[in-house]
Amino acid sequence: MMKQFIKKEAFWLFLKIMKEYKVELLYKKGMMELKYLCHQIDQLVQHFIPNLSSLLKKYMINAEYFASHWILTLFTYSFQTRISVKILDCFLIKKWPFIAGLVLGILTLFKGYPKKISLIQQMKKIVSSN
Repeated sequence: MMKQFIKKEAFWLFLKIMKEYKVELLYKKGMMELKYLCHQIDQLVQHFIPNLSSLLKKYMINAEYFASHWILTLFTYSFQTRISVKILDCFLIKKWPFIAGLVLGILTLFKGYPKKISLIQQMKKIVSSN
């Protein structure tokens, strides 16, 4: 009985997130909303982490490369369940600005890396951060 109740709650929460928080738009044909969010993240990186932005531009890497799966899964793919639940809680309260801020926060962790570490190594660490 309890498992069925949890499944029911999970379903209704999923539906609420898809409709009220417009997550369903990310999956529409052409994924234009996802591209728009990635563009916004690129702009935030350019403004707040200009040295990383320059490096990403040098290697022609944009936010679609490393942030798409974070955004599409609302970070549930990349973090442990207990962290994912907290991220979802924050998303339900603060909506999309929270997700953009979280991406920016993660990228901020990499701005102090020594110059000798290649961008590719940094990006691999960002993309595979579980």
